[in-house]
Amino acid sequence: MEQTPATKPAYIPQKIYTSQASFGPAQYTSSIAVRELLHELLTDLAITKYQLGRLLGTTQSAQVYRWLTGTFRPGPLYLMRLLKICHMKMTGHPVARMSYIDWENSAIKWKDGNVTHNYHLFGSGGPLPSTERESRREMAVIPHQPARPDGAHS
Repeated sequence: MEQTPATKPAYIPQKIYTSQASFGPAQYTSSIAVRELLHELLTDLAITKYQLGRLLGTTQSAQVYRWLTGTFRPGPLYLMRLLKICHMKMTGHPVARMSYIDWENSAIKWKDGNVTHNYHLFGSGGPLPSTERESRREMAVIPHQPARPDGAHS
């Protein structure tokens, strides 16, 4: 029986997808894995590397190129945004027709010039009105804790 891509066993060896640094417990994605995955995603999403950079909201237009050449690797923010873009594609959003994503306000600017504000992104519904926001002081307040009965810390 011939195996199709869906029935082929996944071959994802750790030494290929993580760096081989011998120091520290953290393992980072390897440059080779990033390059291969990005090339596959660019093909599957039918977008250019520069369009991907705009969709991810990279601060430099050549950032995706640097990931592809192995000069840098994407950090956690861009990896999570990349996952969200892949999820949007899987759920039927025409990613190839997107021009820009405003990640803070859940807005998508389309190539035809239209902008949609349909709460595309998890946890966003646009900025909260200032009357509904908690100040930094309110968020940092530690609730009152009663004194210990044994008198410690008094």
